[in-house]
Amino acid sequence: MEATGTNFVSPGNSTGYYIEKSEEPAFLQGRQASVIYGGKRIGTFGIVHPKVLKEYDIPDVCSFLELDMQSFL
Repeated sequence: MEATGTNFVSPGNSTGYYIEKSEEPAFLQGRQASVIYGGKRIGTFGIVHPKVLKEYDIPDVCSFLELDMQSFL
């Protein structure tokens, strides 16, 4: 976000980005968040849930980030 010149702001402020709690089943509960930019969710990140790791035969704990970079163009 720093590379795009986007400022971290308080939740609810649409002039930059902020993070808020999310409830995506692919991530561990309490270990995930959504990235909000311009008032809309543009991404999610967190620690991948063990059931997902097992389903995809991933042997190690890992984190994942999905971010829509089109939002900055």
